[in-house]
Amino acid sequence: MEVAHLTTRRKRYLSHAAVIAVMMLIGALSAHHQGQDLSWDLLNYHFYNPWAFVHGRMGFDYAPAGGGTYANPMLDVLDYFFRANFRPIIAGLCIGAVQGLNGYVVFAIAHLSLRKYLPDQRLRFAVSLGLGVASLFGATAYGEMGASQGDTIISLFVLGSLLLLLYAANSDNRNNARIQRLAAYALIGMAVGLKLTALVFAIPLIIAGAFIGDGIREKLRFGLQHVGAFILGILVIAGFWYAKMWALFHNPVFPYYNAIFRSPYLPPVNLSDTRWFPHTLHDKILWPFIIARLQNVAAEPLFRDPRLAIMLTTVAIAVVVYIIRRFIQGKSLRIELTDAILLVFVVLSYVIWQIQFSYYRYASPLEILSFTVVAVAAYKFMKSKIVVTVGLAALCIAATMYTVPLNFGRIPWQTENFGPNLSKQLSVVNNGIVLLPVRDPMGFLVPYLPKNTRAISVLGYATANSLQRQPIASAIQDAQKHGKQFYALISNQSLNTDPTAFTDVGYKVTKCQVLDTWITQYASAGRTWYSVCALEKIQA
Repeated sequence: MEVAHLTTRRKRYLSHAAVIAVMMLIGALSAHHQGQDLSWDLLNYHFYNPWAFVHGRMGFDYAPAGGGTYANPMLDVLDYFFRANFRPIIAGLCIGAVQGLNGYVVFAIAHLSLRKYLPDQRLRFAVSLGLGVASLFGATAYGEMGASQGDTIISLFVLGSLLLLLYAANSDNRNNARIQRLAAYALIGMAVGLKLTALVFAIPLIIAGAFIGDGIREKLRFGLQHVGAFILGILVIAGFWYAKMWALFHNPVFPYYNAIFRSPYLPPVNLSDTRWFPHTLHDKILWPFIIARLQNVAAEPLFRDPRLAIMLTTVAIAVVVYIIRRFIQGKSLRIELTDAILLVFVVLSYVIWQIQFSYYRYASPLEILSFTVVAVAAYKFMKSKIVVTVGLAALCIAATMYTVPLNFGRIPWQTENFGPNLSKQLSVVNNGIVLLPVRDPMGFLVPYLPKNTRAISVLGYATANSLQRQPIASAIQDAQKHGKQFYALISNQSLNTDPTAFTDVGYKVTKCQVLDTWITQYASAGRTWYSVCALEKIQA
């Protein structure tokens, strides 16, 4: 009996390892197919921030990536490791493979959630595998393969937390369930620490945890444990960064939520990108269906994805069917704990996401989980498992073919990240100080400057208060005192939008040298280019 048990467990481990390998392979091949990442966020701060963190540049440079300079660099450390140590194509394959693990987490969630509806283990495994594969071809999941945006890294933490919570809800071992619950909330806390947008999913998961436990007293005790583990997760991954931001700016999440923390370095307002919000009640109600058509109202590139519309429509139908059968027909229907947790997570996450952001890629965990939610509802309320399975397969294929993925900037695979021999091209600024009017993304160039060269953003210097101007003025005065040469990194757009960027600090542009970058060659059809320029002090 014991040998048979060990053999069964070994087979289970091997089958799960095979699923992991398949999902990572799909992720790597998807990244390869789309080409090299050259997105605005990568050029701005996703490459600069982890480099600055590793090389201790905080306080040496000053906001070369604008507000993005102050995002927690831990989200980008793995991405930076691959890009800094391997050729772009190898880095892209590795990043895509990690992102492909979302498919395995979806497989595991589906395999657990369908246990009572698909008792046939082989069919359940096959359906779960198909749902895992389908989850990797959404507009965000596929579009970010091998790219640096980080949403499909955050989704690993979010969906991993949901999976652990579902395991805890279905465990007969109270000690194991406790460990799984605490791990789940520590994991979602880490997600929030990496990126504040994960709060969208943390709140529903904390509420869903209230379904676990017997009686008010135990539920309250569990709730306190969950919140404690959640806070611990945040502090583990971001506590050091919050402390640094507090020391520098008196706001642990600078530059966000400044209406609460009131850092003197910014106006007391909460920053919000209002471009993506639906403005009418009609659009708010139909937002998932608006996203399902080709548009760019929920993200910068044109895209379409029907997954949220399909999932929420299915949930609405399932709720109506349950009400009819339970309260009108008088049938005894039990809501499984797993189903209740999924329902709360999906509905509350969507509502909070639309209220707070409405920006599509921030909803990546919902997109990735969508067909699993559809599958659970369909198998629960429909009798014919064959009809559901065939219909689900057809739906996944049709939706994948219909989807137009997000593309934030891709180019053919090159031998270097941003341009040929950028270190050599920028060697002219050795031991100088480089000023940047940060309109176009500039952060990607700073790691290629000589190590003893400081990069200082001067955007908005003239209109800033004295406290904001102080670090810039101090850096300029120190450089002048030591007789250092002043340079500028500019794009052809930056001086057009802010012609006084350097005159505000007492300098003017003289001789410039255009840099050879992939942005010039591929991304903008020659409409954008970068230059390194000598600066000359304006005589009074």
